[in-house]
Amino acid sequence: MFFIFKITFIYNLAILLGGCAALSSSKLKDDSASSIYVKTENSLKTVLVSTPMDIDSISYCFDTSKCEPNQSTSSNFILGSNKDRHIFELTNPSSLSFFSISGTHSESGSIIKRYLQFKLNQASNKTPTLGKGGKTGYFEASFSSTGSYTTSSRYKINVPSSYNENTPHGLMIYLHGDNAGDYTNPWIFNQLLPISKERHLITVSVLSPDGGRQWYSNPRRHAEYLHQLIEDKLFKEYNIDPSHIYFTGSSGGSQFLTGIFVAEFTSNYGGGAFPTCGGADIYNGFGVQKNITDSMKQDFKLFYYTQTGDFLYQQVAKSENTYKNLGLKVSGVHTQGGSHCGFRMSDAVAAAFKFFDEN
Repeated sequence: MFFIFKITFIYNLAILLGGCAALSSSKLKDDSASSIYVKTENSLKTVLVSTPMDIDSISYCFDTSKCEPNQSTSSNFILGSNKDRHIFELTNPSSLSFFSISGTHSESGSIIKRYLQFKLNQASNKTPTLGKGGKTGYFEASFSSTGSYTTSSRYKINVPSSYNENTPHGLMIYLHGDNAGDYTNPWIFNQLLPISKERHLITVSVLSPDGGRQWYSNPRRHAEYLHQLIEDKLFKEYNIDPSHIYFTGSSGGSQFLTGIFVAEFTSNYGGGAFPTCGGADIYNGFGVQKNITDSMKQDFKLFYYTQTGDFLYQQVAKSENTYKNLGLKVSGVHTQGGSHCGFRMSDAVAAAFKFFDEN
């Protein structure tokens, strides 16, 4: 039976996205601002493409071969749209493997032709948060958590001026080192902003709730605080795509990240973590739950960046082995010699995202 593409004029996107699933891109000239979601009911797939592109064609493939431009069954059409979101339907899609779109995209004042391809067989349950009301720009704010602990702290956030709450954005969280000098003086945070702009990420630097001394001074309290900040504050104020969430940190922030937070609180996220000049084996004595799901093994990666001369290097190596044994995709760069955090964060960012993209 042939595939039939039908235009679907659906304007209540919240209802649609409530049953959608994020799909991984094949990274073929991928634009990280673009995402594809699908809702399946019986033999019908309702597909939503969220992209800044003006889409002019679609393609689909019936086998495991990737679609190539102008080499597969395609259709030119006008899509049912709402700002940056485009919706249509595929019927009887049982053997469909790949879905691709082509269109134009504006960059630095130039109009560029793009061709993006997605695998339809890698569905997960990571749906956009549809949060509303968050401010754009760079500013500092506070947040108080509840539950096991009542904890307050502050965070600095950079939301691109181009942010549109109708288009899901990714999220990057940075955790400072001991004594929070790199929170007060955000020189490392600033090195994250170019990749954030390129990949349409909202970037957040968080001050540890003990006043910025050490993330691991009370790891259980601090982990619950960070988790609530993400889920109860950022997700509710911004439209975040949980399949593109990234964590990083320096020194003590990386120790905390791998010691408790990745193991227990990232099971519903796709993306990854790239701890730099630090990394710890999973903490004992704090009741850490190892919530390593099958989805996390597929969608969440770990990339360590350090130097062999770093006094934390042996802990980093042990942390890597622990997460590899738990089934995560793990890699890293460990340059010879050097000192503690003796490298440029921009180099770590480039290496980490190269690994994320290729895996």
